[in-house]
Amino acid sequence: AGEDLDWFWTSFYYETWTLDLSVREVRRSPGGGTVVVIEDRGKAPYPAKVRIRTSDGRTLDHAIPVDRWLAGNTTYEIELGPEAGTVTRVEIDPDGYAPDIDRTNNLWPRG
Repeated sequence: AGEDLDWFWTSFYYETWTLDLSVREVRRSPGGGTVVVIEDRGKAPYPAKVRIRTSDGRTLDHAIPVDRWLAGNTTYEIELGPEAGTVTRVEIDPDGYAPDIDRTNNLWPRG
């Protein structure tokens, strides 16, 4: 693959670490846009795909690189300008590829 995958082998083969990404919050920004906060609640780092849907029918896909989690960060903010419209849905790993232990917190709004 041309990249260092030690994080993958360590997390999923040599340790019993778990992956749990969560939509922590969706809030309005001071500039009138929206901020989507993704939280890493597990110990295993993993790149994430986030799909955001807006009230005008648009679908915005955002990739969070694994380097973000490898650097020790536990949150990642996706900032959308006011032109993006109102966020109606956020989903982490919409294709279901990640071995996330709690998929109930991968959706916003919940329930």
